[in-house]
Amino acid sequence: MRLWEFAGLRFAVVICLDIEIPEISVRLRGAGVDVMLVPSATETILGVERVDRCASARAVELGCIVGVSHLTGKAASELIDENVGRTAVYFPSQAAFRAEPRWVEGDIATSGVQKQRVVIDPRALEVMRRMRQETNPSLLSDLPRFEIVQA
Repeated sequence: MRLWEFAGLRFAVVICLDIEIPEISVRLRGAGVDVMLVPSATETILGVERVDRCASARAVELGCIVGVSHLTGKAASELIDENVGRTAVYFPSQAAFRAEPRWVEGDIATSGVQKQRVVIDPRALEVMRRMRQETNPSLLSDLPRFEIVQA
């Protein structure tokens, strides 16, 4: 997975089903990701919900902003030919973001183009990462190791 910087922010792209795999988030912990972009193609509302709910969890876990863009409409593809989706943006649920909406979800659409404009304040991310007095999973660097024992 490649990370890159633009306008002073560090970006990552996690595609569709990959956002539903928590191990990818674990690998990104500590990488300083500010914004994660999630393009996705889903056939049903259940797929939209899975991707969006996991994207929201990644925003909390990594302390980053996650933008989701589902493909909509018909496509000449053997994989998924009819797509449903919406735009969505998820922010960390931390005090630095208290004055802002922590998620913005567009309407579910089966065709057309959906647009969503979000202004990212990099200072809010910096403040959040300095705040040690509240629970923030993105600040956990050394997680305890444990063993699963089958009974």
